[in-house]
Amino acid sequence: MIMKNKFIVDIKTTVAFTDAHLEISKQAFNPETHPEYFHLSDKGVEYDDTILMEEDEVNVLANLKMTQAFRLGSNKKFGGVKTSLLKGYDLRAKGIFIVLDKDGNQIALFSGNTSNSILTSHTPLQNRIVHVFRTNSFFSTAKLAQIGGRFNSLDLESDPISWEDVEKIVRTNVEEGEVALVKNPNPAETGIFLSAISEMVNYIGDGRFDTQTVKIAGLQNTLLESVTGKSTLITIKNPEQLLAILRTDFPLEFIDGKYNKFVGYSCFSEKILPTLAKAWRKDGYSDKINYDLIIHFGTPSPVDPVGTIRSNFTTFFNEWEEMKDFYEFAYFKSPVEETGRFEIQGFYQPSAELEEQSDGKFPMGSVVSYDDLVEYFGLTYERQVTV
Repeated sequence: MIMKNKFIVDIKTTVAFTDAHLEISKQAFNPETHPEYFHLSDKGVEYDDTILMEEDEVNVLANLKMTQAFRLGSNKKFGGVKTSLLKGYDLRAKGIFIVLDKDGNQIALFSGNTSNSILTSHTPLQNRIVHVFRTNSFFSTAKLAQIGGRFNSLDLESDPISWEDVEKIVRTNVEEGEVALVKNPNPAETGIFLSAISEMVNYIGDGRFDTQTVKIAGLQNTLLESVTGKSTLITIKNPEQLLAILRTDFPLEFIDGKYNKFVGYSCFSEKILPTLAKAWRKDGYSDKINYDLIIHFGTPSPVDPVGTIRSNFTTFFNEWEEMKDFYEFAYFKSPVEETGRFEIQGFYQPSAELEEQSDGKFPMGSVVSYDDLVEYFGLTYERQVTV
C-alpha cells in the first residue's frame, strides 16, 4: 500500500516490496544521485545491482560474524530510527548493503543492520531492498569496516559513529596491515604512516572528528608505539597522571612536604594563577607553604612533536610575560613584588625527538626549566609598557 505519495510505503501492512517499489528506489538512490555510497572500488568493493532479497536470506547475512563487526554496541538511536521507519518506508532512502565475493558467495551485511532488525521484529515485510556489491582485488575486511563506519557518519538518521568506533576500525586496519610500518622507520616513513591514520579518521568520520586533534594525536602515538615497540612520545591527560609519573620516575624529587607542595597543570597561561589559588585555598590560605608548578604539554602531535611543543610554549611564554606586566603595571596602583612562594618549576618534556634535537640536554620524561626552554627556542619578550 502506498501512503501519501509514491515514495512512502506503509510497512505496517505491506507484506512485500514490489518490482514497482524497487524501480522507484533505484531511480532515487543510485550511483548518480548518491555517489558517496557507491563509488567504493578503491576500498575493495564495486556496486553490482539493487535487488529485492527475501527476509530470511538477509537475516542470515545479518548474523554473520563479519557483519558490522566495527560496531562496539547497539545503535544508540534505535528508538528514533524505529519511530521514523514505522511512520513509512521512504523508497528514496538507502536500503541494506551487502557484499559478495567474486564467486557470488555472501560475505557480510555492512550497512542497514538496524533497519533490518526493525523490519524483522515490527513489520510483516518479507523482503528487503538491497544494494549488492562485489569484492575486487583491493578488498579486505578491514576496509569494509572503514566503509561501514563512514556510512554511519553519512546517514543522519542512524546513530552517528562514535570516536570509540572510529578508533576500533583504525586499529583493525593497522593490525591487518592495511596501514603498515617497518619496525625501525625513518622520519619519512613515520610521516606517511601518521598521515594515513589521520586520513582514515577523516574518511570514516566524514570529517566530524577533524578538529579533535588531541584524540587523533593520541591514537597516532599509541599505534606508532604498538607497531615499532618504541615509546617516542608521552601523553599526559591530566595533572594527577603527571604527578604520578614524576613520583614514580623521581621518587625523591616530587614528594609533597609540610611546607612545600607540587601542583600540575596543562600549558594554558590563563589557568596558572587560578590553579595556584585553588591549591592555596585547599591548604587554608597558609602563608607558610611554597607551591611548585609543573606544566605539561598534553598530547603533542606525533607528526611534529617538537614543533607542537615549541608552538605551545611560545604561546604560553608571550601570554605569561604579558600577564605579569599587566598585574605589575596596570592592575595594581604601585609595583608589586612576588612572594617567591608560587613558582613554575618547569615543563614536563614528553618527546624523544626533542631529547635528540637538544643533544640530550632535555631527556624525555624530565622537567625542563622555564628559562632553559626560553633560551632553547630563542624567545624574547618585547615589553609594551614603559618602566
